[in-house]
Amino acid sequence: MIGQSEDWYSTNSLAKRVRFKTTSHFPIYPQRPGEKDCAHYMLTRTCKFGDTCKFDHPVWVPEGGIPDWKE
Repeated sequence: MIGQSEDWYSTNSLAKRVRFKTTSHFPIYPQRPGEKDCAHYMLTRTCKFGDTCKFDHPVWVPEGGIPDWKE
């Protein structure tokens, strides 16, 4: 089994499943429907507060943010 993973030959069917990695290099920010949009996130698609930010971070914001966004 040189260069082969032991999982491939295992009788455990879960060990043989392909493990997908996320292709996005963006962090996931909290979704808070009903709250105001995070102004910095809307402009840059980044937020220094991360999970602790109290504002909404919509998933539809394009890569790089919306440069001329105003609430």
